[in-house]
Amino acid sequence: ILAAATFVLWWAAPLSCSNDRLPAEAPNQVCYPQIDDAVYSMGAAYTTLGQGIYNHWVTDKPFYMGFMALGQWIFGPEIDRYLIFQLLFMSFLPVLIYLLAKRFLGSRLALLPAALMMLSNYNAIVRYNLLDGINVKFENTEMLTAWLLLATCLLMLHWLQDGEIGALLLGNGVLGAAVLTRFNALAVVPVLVLVAFFAPKGAKLLQRLKFGAVMTAGLLIVVLPWMFNA
Repeated sequence: ILAAATFVLWWAAPLSCSNDRLPAEAPNQVCYPQIDDAVYSMGAAYTTLGQGIYNHWVTDKPFYMGFMALGQWIFGPEIDRYLIFQLLFMSFLPVLIYLLAKRFLGSRLALLPAALMMLSNYNAIVRYNLLDGINVKFENTEMLTAWLLLATCLLMLHWLQDGEIGALLLGNGVLGAAVLTRFNALAVVPVLVLVAFFAPKGAKLLQRLKFGAVMTAGLLIVVLPWMFNA
């Protein structure tokens, strides 16, 4: 319900023209471009054409281009169409925030930060001509990185509370996807290593080292193939 309400709210919000966006023109009567960097669109287009993301350049954001390529494959190459895919996916951002806050605040109070996420992005859309802020109706890497980092936090908490080692492995695989979306997500890794080493109660030294090895494996399984391919 929360994701559906978020999608409807963001979809209905008009993205106004601004200094960096051309006036609405035929045939779609929307402002162009809806992108933060044209390389994202080009990498996604090359991928759908079967030529791969790394076509004539090396990028530090291959996961986002793959994400956009999936959107183009489903909705077609027109940017105002395939951004629907991004909007659908990002509609679960308030859900992730709710699930994360629920562990600390309870189910009722957790609705407050989720609602704040909904309203802040709505404001970023409708006030774009004043704020020039990143939002889900723009082709940008920041929102997907936030999604992936929230998912990483949820999986890490699940591991700390329930002890499921698979959540630790999967969480750092998701973190690897975040690193391939925006490379500065790598700054989170030292913090999570310290958490994995010191947070588990009653764990012996070998267990703590095992946790660090699982984290490293989860990250490298995702990141290294992209690096070697590049």
